Amino acid sequence: MGYNVGHSWNFVFHRMDYPHCRNNPIGDFVHRLFNPDTDKNEKANHGFIYQGQLKDRNGKLIDLKDYKGKTLFINLWATWCAPCRAEMPHIASLYEKVKDQENLEFLMLALDDDFNKSEKYVDAEGFGFPVFQAIGRISPSLHSQSIPTTLVVNKEGKIVFLQGRHE
Repeated sequence: MGYNVGHSWNFVFHRMDYPHCRNNPIGDFVHRLFNPDTDKNEKANHGFIYQGQLKDRNGKLIDLKDYKGKTLFINLWATWCAPCRAEMPHIASLYEKVKDQENLEFLMLALDDDFNKSEKYVDAEGFGFPVFQAIGRISPSLHSQSIPTTLVVNKEGKIVFLQGRHE
């Protein structure tokens, strides 16, 4: 029996020991989010470096340091990356479920050379999450050898989840 997206997310969060909650993309993702294998990567469990700027869809520049004290879900992606496109609907579903939680921010960092292409893709797919473009030097915490890369930073600034190959 697969997970029905219509169920409450509390069901997923509190019942991760049930096999049917992990045998689908959303359940697998949530399980990895709350039960990360931090031994695989040296950046996990280290402090996030709030360095660099992002540009939002309106052209507004935002300093990463403005996100200190908030839980961050950060995803590095590009339109030309098939695995990135494959996980987008699941991230969008998660975003819709948790977007109103206080002090939780989603930072979907588009790595396309043409940011307009990223924006058009997100619009065409109907994803509601915010999309940003890194400006200048990116935080060393976000250096990655591959995409997609996902990080979760807790409100204390510690990287508590990391998926992707990092430098």
